[in-house]
Amino acid sequence: MTRTNALLYGVVCLALGACSRPASSSPDAAPAASGSTAASASAHPFAYTGKLEPNPDPVADLVARTYTVTVREDLVHAGTTAGVVSWSYAAPDKPTRLATLVLPGSVSGITAFGPNGSLLAVATGPTGLVIVDAGNVARGRLDRISEAPWKPSERKGCHAAWNTRVASDRAAFVACGTGGIAEVDLSVLARPTVSRSMDVDGYVRDIAVLDASAGLAAEKASPHKLVAAAGAAGLAVVEFPPGGAPRVLSRLPTRGESRSLEVRGGIAYVADGPAGVRIVDLHDPSSPKELATFDPGTVDMARGVAVEGTTLVVCLGDSGVMAMDVSDPAKPKRVAAVDPSRAVNRATVSGKRLFAANDAGGIVVLDLSRPGELRQLHPVEGAKKP
Repeated sequence: MTRTNALLYGVVCLALGACSRPASSSPDAAPAASGSTAASASAHPFAYTGKLEPNPDPVADLVARTYTVTVREDLVHAGTTAGVVSWSYAAPDKPTRLATLVLPGSVSGITAFGPNGSLLAVATGPTGLVIVDAGNVARGRLDRISEAPWKPSERKGCHAAWNTRVASDRAAFVACGTGGIAEVDLSVLARPTVSRSMDVDGYVRDIAVLDASAGLAAEKASPHKLVAAAGAAGLAVVEFPPGGAPRVLSRLPTRGESRSLEVRGGIAYVADGPAGVRIVDLHDPSSPKELATFDPGTVDMARGVAVEGTTLVVCLGDSGVMAMDVSDPAKPKRVAAVDPSRAVNRATVSGKRLFAANDAGGIVVLDLSRPGELRQLHPVEGAKKP
């Protein structure tokens, strides 16, 4: 009998005068040894005297549902339904949970920045952007610096924060869904404030900064240039010039729904939703050129990408993870696949290890040292080849 049914039963009994009052006891009495009835009954006429229902910690139930991960050596910060959960993967097969910070909204993006990556810019969807201090994570603490949810006066038109890229000590950019792209002033970490924004006529879930680390030539690279995965609108390359109005430099339609991207060596690798993967040359941001497309032929769509050397890893939701050889970006080749028990949302690489957000399965760790023979380090399962 459920607790609701028990209460209804008590009301009926009281109305009919057909129920005897049980002996006195606490309403929170422990169950009997058999687990089916209470050790003694409650004095309250509506007390539930059958099998006690479990009362689990809601955070413990939610921390496993993982949407994104960011990694620094063996430290992994996972974005979950509950907030941010930090783990040590010094022993890949036996991770240790270090700290949890409960936040409003589900975490869809985390970017580490600041001294030794000790600060986190956490995107929590419609509830906005949160700045977190992870400097004491080894002592079991994650400390929220800014308010959550993000104040309307500070977020302005950034309707939903899906991912964040930090361009400098004082500036970050946020993928704002229908709000396009927002530049955020980080000079006061307790109050991250949108300084400028622009609509790119699409739903922006991810962005990448086209600075020197993206592999562009010095005259083309800039911390003020970005490429956005803008949903059905494809890719948009934009610029937020110092002191000037933001502008669109170029656009490139894609056949699917651009959801996430990563830029390496001047090449953008795009998870294009149901259309699979797009590989785009961004060496000249004003004139992007599509190099290749790849349809994985799977049931689910491309949700995320990660790059390690000449290996591209595609997160395919319920269809698992696919590794591709992109030594020639114009001719990508599938080389291996792994299908974990749950949907794979996003992934990131640290050394030769891939850390993938495995939804209700938590985090999956793969060994990328031999891309054609993907080996799952945690949890230990078999791998399959194409």
